[in-house]
Parts: sequence; structure tokens; C-alpha cells
Amino acid sequence: MQSINFLGKRGSLYQKHVAQDHRLFQIALASFGVTVIVLLALVGFNIYLASTLQGVVKKQNDTKQSIVTNQTVEAAYLLFSHKLKAIAEIFEKRNNKQQAINFLNELFADNGFIGGINYDGAEQILSLTVDSTNIFQLEGLINKLDSPEVKSNFASLNRSNISRSSEGKYSMKLTVQLKQSKTEQQPAAATTKGTDDRQEK
Repeated sequence: MQSINFLGKRGSLYQKHVAQDHRLFQIALASFGVTVIVLLALVGFNIYLASTLQGVVKKQNDTKQSIVTNQTVEAAYLLFSHKLKAIAEIFEKRNNKQQAINFLNELFADNGFIGGINYDGAEQILSLTVDSTNIFQLEGLINKLDSPEVKSNFASLNRSNISRSSEGKYSMKLTVQLKQSKTEQQPAAATTKGTDDRQEK
């Protein structure tokens, strides 16, 4: 009669189950490890993106602040520049006026003298009353005023209202327009150039 070993079969099945459970545990452990690594990678990537975004936002804010600061500085500079230009024009006009008076005073030294002065700063027009003691001085004065050398010093020079007093003295009104200052000529030249360029186009 043949004997059957039930314990041996049972032990063999148990070992197979243990080996299978061990294999499944290893697979589950590996899957868990991979999942943890992926999660850590995602967390690290999110932290990197948040840090990068924060840096970009900070740089953008710094750029905006720099632009605002530069605009304020530029506006202050332009205002200061315009003020300096206006002051320079005022001083240059006054200087032109004084030079014109000195020039005419020296011109009239032998033929008359300046009796009164009015000055229009906006139009740069100098109005003078010139007195001569006799007709000969008056003629010499008129000849000097009509000379090209004298007229070239001014934008325009006109004489009028020649009169004679009861004492035999002569009086004449002289209207002189000063030439434009250099600071006024530059914008005018720039405007003319711009007009010419548009016409060429």
C-alpha cells in the first residue's frame, strides 16, 4: 500500500505563498518608494517655480520703481534745464541791451548825447531820444546812423521825429531793434530745419 505525505505538500504550498507574499511586498515597497520620489520631485519643482516666480515679480517691481524714479529725476532735470535756459536768455538780453547803449553812447560822443531811454524786453526794442546842440552835429549824427557799419550791429534802426527847440537845439527819436540772442536763434534754427525736412519728405 502506497503512503501519501500530506505534511510535505502542505509545507511546499506554504513556502510558495510565503515567497509570493515576499515578492508582492517587494513590489509594493518599490512602488511606494517610486511614489515618494515622484512626490518629493514635484514638491521640489513647485518650490523652485515659486522661488523663480517670486524673483521675477521682485525684479518686475524693482524695474517699475526704477522707471518711476527715473521719470521723476528726468522731470526735475527738464524743469531745472528750462529754468536755467530762461535765466540765461534774460541775462543775455540784458547784456545785449547794455552793449547797444554803450555802442550808441560812444557813437554819439562827438555829435550829440542820449536824452532818454525806453526798453521793451519782450520785443528787444530800444527807444532813445538823441539831442544835438546844432545842425552840424545833427547831420554828422545822421550820417553815422545811416552807415552800413552801424546798421549791421542791429536787426533794424529807424530815426524819426526830428525837431528843433527855440534855443536852436535839435532832438531826434531813434528806434533800435536788437539782434536775437544765440539762445533764441538755436530753437528758431531747429524749427526751420524740421520744416525743411517735412517739406523734403
